[in-house]
Amino acid sequence: MAAYAPVMMVRVLLYGYATGVYSSRKLQAKNYDDVAFRFLSADEHLDHSTLAEFRKRHLTALAGLLLQALQLCAKAGLVKVGRNEKPSPKMPGCRRRSPSRLDRTQPKID
Repeated sequence: MAAYAPVMMVRVLLYGYATGVYSSRKLQAKNYDDVAFRFLSADEHLDHSTLAEFRKRHLTALAGLLLQALQLCAKAGLVKVGRNEKPSPKMPGCRRRSPSRLDRTQPKID
């Protein structure tokens, strides 16, 4: 694994998560193509295996950091934290069931 600064690796991963880029291979490609990623990585071209290994090694710490970032954004009013209860019409498994079908498939709880 190449010796990259951990702060720089975290910046790239966090920005990737914030922009919807999760794959280490896609992060590597963005590091060549996207100016924001190049700025965050100080124009060092990260290898996908280095990113994946860093993420695997520091998974617990990254999860805590993402939670803190989400809480700060919620406190600032940038995001709304909670569950999305609306079913998606594009995902057939998320459709609400009719009450008659629901009664047949799930046991009653007293």
